[in-house]
Formats: sequence, structure tokens, C-alpha cells
Amino acid sequence: MILERAEIDSPERNIRLSQAASYHGQCPRFFDGVLEIPVYHMRGGTSTGIVLYEPHLPEDAALREELIRHIMGVPLEGEVGKNSQITGLGRGIPQSCKVFIVNRSDSTDADINSTLAQLAPTKAAIDWSVNCGNMSAALPVFAAQVGLASLEPGVNRMRIFNTNTGVVTHTLIDMPEPNQPVASETEIPGVMGLWPGVQLAMLDPIGAKTGRLLPTGNPTDVMDGLTVSCVDLAVPMVIVRAEDMGKTAAEAPEALDADPEFKACLLYTSDAADE
Repeated sequence: MILERAEIDSPERNIRLSQAASYHGQCPRFFDGVLEIPVYHMRGGTSTGIVLYEPHLPEDAALREELIRHIMGVPLEGEVGKNSQITGLGRGIPQSCKVFIVNRSDSTDADINSTLAQLAPTKAAIDWSVNCGNMSAALPVFAAQVGLASLEPGVNRMRIFNTNTGVVTHTLIDMPEPNQPVASETEIPGVMGLWPGVQLAMLDPIGAKTGRLLPTGNPTDVMDGLTVSCVDLAVPMVIVRAEDMGKTAAEAPEALDADPEFKACLLYTSDAADE
């Protein structure tokens, strides 16, 4: 599904929640001595990843992480030099190394809970501290298709509480009449063609990780001679002018990736901001 940000000011109906997900009759099972877990492979905006139903997963955190590593095809421990994730469902890039865990929410402010496991193709470590707006756009569709919620014809609102950041996101999705396809009218840079759109609005995203919009307390800081802005808005980020790094901001990703000095400068600046 496509991510589009919008204000929640149009007529909508709240979704109807089911007590438990039917998941098309699928459930975890052992087959030929191997544990199999139902997964949804989905795209949201410019990201792809998988969505898992929380009751299908081990409660033990270590076992849950081990399962996720196996599913995505990342190292079970440590780091490796290169990894195409051929043994799992990842695609060898961070944008396709995301796992959302979803369940019904007990909160009066949300319909479903989401927890993101952000992986890296070459590392066993899992980042549990961030959210992904792109993949969040796919979650209303997941919830409806597995039976967690019922979407009616017209504009539906679903509220998602992200446990990583404590932020609630309101989503709007316009559903057609029964047995009709969802209209494909949305396009975004980096994704070919027109696709169904899901609108998102994050409520109170400021300081999702650090508790402050400006973690350093300053609009700008100087790090290794570069003037940067450290901002925590849904996710922490470091903003720097392209010209200060000898770039135009119009370069293709391949050109930036082929510039080792530029990449080293980015990494150094990011590490300095972390401190």
C-alpha cells in the first residue's frame, strides 16, 4: 500500500474489531520437524517487509528474535561482510528488512498495536527503538485481511499504537463496494505505477525517542565543521545541507553509494550525533 500523509478531517467510520484473527485458518505448525510461521509479505510506501501476528510468536524475547532472524535471512549472531538474504525474505537492503508484529489493542485510543523489528542485512542486532511510517500504511490492510478488523465501503479510520515509540497513528483507507477492487490512484517517487493509497497522520510524534524535538537543544550544531540540525520527529534524524557535503541533492542513489568519501562523512556525522 502507498503512504500518503493527510490531516484527519474528512468523514470516516471507525473500523469494527474482531476478537481474534482468523488468519485464513493458518497457524504455526511443525512440518517435517521444521517450525512454520504464517507471514504476510507486504509493501508500504517505499519499504517492504513482513507482518506477523503476535499470538503466533514465542513470548520469550530471545526465541522471538531468533525466529525473526531466520525468517528474514540475516546473521544469527555477529556481522557479515555482505548478505543478499537469499535464505530469507529480505532483499539485501534496509528498506526491505522490516518486520512488524501486530495484535489487537486493549487501549481506548487505538485499534491495533504494532511493534517494529528493524533489521540490517549484515547484522544480527535488531533495533526495537524506531517506527516505520511507510510500512505502517500496510497494517490496516493486514488487519482486515487476517480478520482482526472489518473495513466497510467508504472511508475507514484505523488507529495504530506503535509500542516502539509510544506514538498513535491514524490511518484512512477508502474501501470500495463488495467484490470491487480498491482504486489505484496514488503514486510516490521511487515506486512505479499507480497504487491504492493509505493516508497517515501521526499524533504527537515529537521526541518519539529522545523526548525532545531538538535533542541537543539547538536548532543547529557544528559537527566536524558541518552545520547540522538534529531533529527527533517520529524518528531521530540529522539534517545537513547538500552543498556543505559537495552535493546537489539531485544525485542518483547509485552515484552517492559509489562515493566512499561521502559515505564515510555521513557515517562520521551520524556517529557524532549519536554521542
